[in-house]
Amino acid sequence: MSDLLTFEVSYNGSLTENHRIDLYDVSRSIMGFHRSLAITTHLLLNEKIITKSTSLKNAHIYALPHEEGSWKMKIVIALGSTIGAGLLAPQNSALGHMVFSAYDYVISESLGVHVDYNKSLGKLYEENKIKNIPIIHQHQLDMVIDKCNNSIIDMHRPIYKSESADKTIIKGFLNDKEMKFSSELSIDSFTYLNEEVVLENVVSITGIITSFSATNYSGRIELPEIDRPIPFRLDREVKTDKNFEKLIESLKNKVLKKGTPTNITMDVQIVQTKKKKIKTYIVKKIWENSL
Repeated sequence: MSDLLTFEVSYNGSLTENHRIDLYDVSRSIMGFHRSLAITTHLLLNEKIITKSTSLKNAHIYALPHEEGSWKMKIVIALGSTIGAGLLAPQNSALGHMVFSAYDYVISESLGVHVDYNKSLGKLYEENKIKNIPIIHQHQLDMVIDKCNNSIIDMHRPIYKSESADKTIIKGFLNDKEMKFSSELSIDSFTYLNEEVVLENVVSITGIITSFSATNYSGRIELPEIDRPIPFRLDREVKTDKNFEKLIESLKNKVLKKGTPTNITMDVQIVQTKKKKIKTYIVKKIWENSL
């Protein structure tokens, strides 16, 4: 068994300044952290999305002792003996970077902070060829985001419930090198997760599908005028096999990067926060012929 990556979770502000935090809320927060990290790690190692954190295979997540006089917790991911024996130290380092980049993507994209897959995890896959480790695509990580939504809300409990912390900062450590997340947990990120304002007007959008799940009728679309893929969910009348085929065809061309990208034109309602940041689209219609 070999250590792959260490995370540091620190709770700051409010009661934590006196080295105290609500016990129930921090336990729920750590459970949310464990589940979202286990699901992400399992996908990278086994190319399968699990629903229970206890189903994690080929790796273990351990808690390390608290730092005295603070509310920091360190958590280490250790590779199981099956996969750990086959990886040399340089490969461990590359795999650690991949797990960190994937988890950064899952958490940050959930909070509305864009992480460019091609410049983070995609680039690491190009630079490091590790045998027996599957290549995980952007649309698979987007499916993890959907699975982890409630866990990421739970990670905010010390902030929004007992208010015993003001924010939570997550860092990664690999070979003593610190790696910072693209986002942090705060009351603003909690509000983003929970706040939804549905606009009445229907508008038309055209873009390329970056992820889609026929199981939960949702996905993400990349628009030229917006700097991040936007989640969407299909309304009842749009859930047809014909529309599924259109969405999957656009996704396939995006993933395989072959030929001309396939545009999809949709009529949608916009769901946004009170501060007018777009959260998702409700798809009311998919055009027969896209623009």
